[in-house]
Amino acid sequence: MGELHPNIACLLTLATGELPIACGFMGDNSWWLVTTRRITSQHAGQQCTLDPRSDSITATFGHDPKGTAHDFGTAAAGITPATDLATVTAADGRQLRLEFETGPACMVPIQACHFWQSATGLHRP
Repeated sequence: MGELHPNIACLLTLATGELPIACGFMGDNSWWLVTTRRITSQHAGQQCTLDPRSDSITATFGHDPKGTAHDFGTAAAGITPATDLATVTAADGRQLRLEFETGPACMVPIQACHFWQSATGLHRP
């Protein structure tokens, strides 16, 4: 959290003044990044970017309608963390999908997206 994963840094360049908030890296074809300017993901061969400064977003995590996606039993049992998909949708209908770990780690992308869902009074281009 707050740092750019080195594998993502090889794939994506941040703009001057753009800071990472949170990111996840499952592999070269599955990663996501939430920054102070955008949400970007690579999933299923598609790289997508949304700018939540200029367009409000909603995010749905996994199959849980409340978006919590907790799978603490798997993590507590020492089993490799399961993953699920989230969908982030802009007000104009554009979407991106991101793969995330369930269990305690799911709170990172949930809270990062929640930051942009609840942001008010920020500069919007």
